[in-house]
Amino acid sequence: MSILEPTKITDTHVLVNVPHLSAFGLIWDTILRFLHMKQPINCQVLLFLRPPGRAPPTLDVLLLLGNIPLSEVSAQHEESEHIKVSSECLLTADHSYSVRCEPQALIDPKSKTFRTRCGPNFHPTFVVCMTTNPERMTLVLQDQHCAAVWEHGLHIPSPSSRKISADGTLEKPKSLKRKLFNILKDLTDENFRDFKWCLEDESSDGSSPIQKAELENAERRDVVDLVVRRFGCEGALKVTEKVLKDIGMNNLVEELQNLRFH
Repeated sequence: MSILEPTKITDTHVLVNVPHLSAFGLIWDTILRFLHMKQPINCQVLLFLRPPGRAPPTLDVLLLLGNIPLSEVSAQHEESEHIKVSSECLLTADHSYSVRCEPQALIDPKSKTFRTRCGPNFHPTFVVCMTTNPERMTLVLQDQHCAAVWEHGLHIPSPSSRKISADGTLEKPKSLKRKLFNILKDLTDENFRDFKWCLEDESSDGSSPIQKAELENAERRDVVDLVVRRFGCEGALKVTEKVLKDIGMNNLVEELQNLRFH
């Protein structure tokens, strides 16, 4: 601390000569920036399931800032299926993170430092290659002290349940979703409620039914996402057709049967 002697005093001002700045003042902004960097920030965990092949499923895990629009990321992973989960988490910049999977899977890399700079390209932070075809799995994101910072259970549709077109190419989930959505749009509100009620009891290829809580407030788009994610492309067609028959919508059953994938 220094005591500054006034060089001039007026009715409104006191003039002083400041020979130097406070060292504390000079470094305070730097201290604040350093402290801010060490504080967790709002982020998101985005999951994309790659198109099925001969090998077991492969999942791309992206760690991104929370303000990055999903649409921008999905546009660069159009061939993959976005798995909707509760994605919010708190991550710290320049800290190391790793992924643990149950059942066990091959994960690359083993750990990765989280960076706040990202885009315009959104590459996977981790690639999870499953060694089997599990119906369900649990994914855990943990920090450098092995403490879990995000955890979620996932349903992984088997490769056999995903639609393959006549020319041998894989049907994109997005294309199928649009067609199923157009069919559900033709249902009245009452028929749509009946559709959701019957859907609670349906399963396909050993997959468990969709839970009532997931369907309770679901709109048509939400129901399409749930059906395709739970049963896969082929299973979604079978389940939708059966439920439409159960509620007596035979005209839409015929329309569904006439779907052709290009």
